[in-house]
Amino acid sequence: YQPIEMLVNGKHTGLSKDFTDLVAQKLGIKFELQATPSWSETLKGIKEKRIDVLAALHKTPERESFLNFTDSYSSVDAGIITSTHNKLPLTLEDLKYKRVAIVNNYYFQDVIRANHPNINIVTVPNLTIGLQEVAFGSVDALLATLATSTYYLQQNGISNLRIAGILPYPAEYRMGIRKDWPMLAPIINKALASISEQHKTTLQGRWIQLHSVQVP
Repeated sequence: YQPIEMLVNGKHTGLSKDFTDLVAQKLGIKFELQATPSWSETLKGIKEKRIDVLAALHKTPERESFLNFTDSYSSVDAGIITSTHNKLPLTLEDLKYKRVAIVNNYYFQDVIRANHPNINIVTVPNLTIGLQEVAFGSVDALLATLATSTYYLQQNGISNLRIAGILPYPAEYRMGIRKDWPMLAPIINKALASISEQHKTTLQGRWIQLHSVQVP
């Protein structure tokens, strides 16, 4: 989920790693990496208590049934990615009855189903495949965070897609903690609260600033 979090040579890196390192330093604890093959498997792991903490995810009512959440430590805009053949700006209203890709189990699924039921959601296993589906014309658009989608567009050299609009639902990244550990979230919140806004902005800019885009 570059540049929010990723594995490089088996090591956790990205925006979430910077924040978990700060929290660990402030609390005198150590996080041990538990790698999984997909986001769906990550959620399954924490439900089964094989994983204790998730470094970066958005809070939804469905996820609150099995997770405790910390306060948000970073906010990232999400957008509508479509073909460059479509020159007009788009909103979610423009996507009514359209085929729109969303990565399976990402928070967009719950939000769109609840607030925009006329959008035909097509789930994809990961962001790379979602971008390919739009590029090949299999779907009309993809919903994704701007930081990750622009990163993947650049890394994969996809030039026939564009950001056509900004969603009114930014990703508010938090740490998610297994439900049966209710005391850990308040403790981590104290550590997060001790990080200045300037420091948070610096950390976010380190990973996201280079991938900013202009939307018509």
